[in-house]
Amino acid sequence: YPKIAANDKQVFIAYVDGSMGSSIVVKKYDGTWKNVSKGNVSDGEAYHLSFLAAKDKLYIAYADVTEKNKATVKVFAKGKWEVLGKKGFTKLDVNRPQLELVQNIPVIAFRDIGNKHALSVMQYKNNKWVYVNKPAISSGSTNYVSIATYKNKPVVAYTDNVKDGKLTVIKPKK
Repeated sequence: YPKIAANDKQVFIAYVDGSMGSSIVVKKYDGTWKNVSKGNVSDGEAYHLSFLAAKDKLYIAYADVTEKNKATVKVFAKGKWEVLGKKGFTKLDVNRPQLELVQNIPVIAFRDIGNKHALSVMQYKNNKWVYVNKPAISSGSTNYVSIATYKNKPVVAYTDNVKDGKLTVIKPKK
């Protein structure tokens, strides 16, 4: 699935390119689509992208197949992609990671396969990824996840499998 993002200067698109080993490609539009960097963003196969553009940076989160489907987040700044924290920073594999900047701090919400498919939220703090509150903050298994910022705090919506797929919206306590 392609993901589009924009800042005040440009429009960007990120996608998994099946012709390139299912690795991530990011392009910018300036009359024609051009790669933002040489090579691919991911080191190999990836899926479930989340992509956003900030003022002078791009962020991408994904399930990293080279890291046993654990979450990896990268930032593009000063002409190159760098891993934020470490690759595959989650305990086990993730599904549908969603990335948001909350007061310029990257926050990721995801379906946490290692915690019985529950919702987990982590933030990048002191050069590492830490849980917001605790792992598995939903009442049980979740499905689709979305995250936004409200009053400088993360707000997360998800379909709650324990409640027959009903929509649930929560604001983590931190």
